This record gives sequence, structure tokens and C-alpha cells, in this order.
Amino acid sequence: MATFIYIVSGINETIEDCDISIDSHDGTIIITGAEGATCHIYNIQGMEVSNMYNLRGQERFKVMPDIYLVCIKFKNGQTIVNRIMVK
Repeated sequence: MATFIYIVSGINETIEDCDISIDSHDGTIIITGAEGATCHIYNIQGMEVSNMYNLRGQERFKVMPDIYLVCIKFKNGQTIVNRIMVK
């Protein structure tokens, strides 16, 4: 068993009136509704495994089965960080 502690500064946990979806299916992380934002995906060890700038309607990131942190940052400085398990 291992325990990890992440400290993330300056992050708003929610954005009012937000319609963003972060889901996984068949080894893919799917992000919907984050148009214009930047996305960074980190594995549980903290290594960045993927990123994309200027997201569009729906973006797909192919990854290995694991637990990931998805960080979505908007041009206005607001940020969403979400944990997702990919099977």
C-alpha cells in the first residue's frame, strides 16, 4: 500500500455554471466542454503523460490503465483538477 499527498495551490475546485465532463472509456480519457482551455494529464507518480492546448468540443487522450490527475486550466486563470481511474 502506498499513500500520496498532493498540494495544489491557487486552484478553484469548481467553476460556477460549468458544464465540463471528464470520463474514461476503453483506455481513453474523454474531456468535453472545456473549449479553449489547456489540459495536462499526470499519472499517479506525478509524471506528465499527455497535454493539449486550446481544447475543442471533445478531446480524447489514449492512456494505459491507471489513476490519473487531469488538470484543466482556462484562459481566465480558473483551474479544475480531477482524479480519474482508467481501466
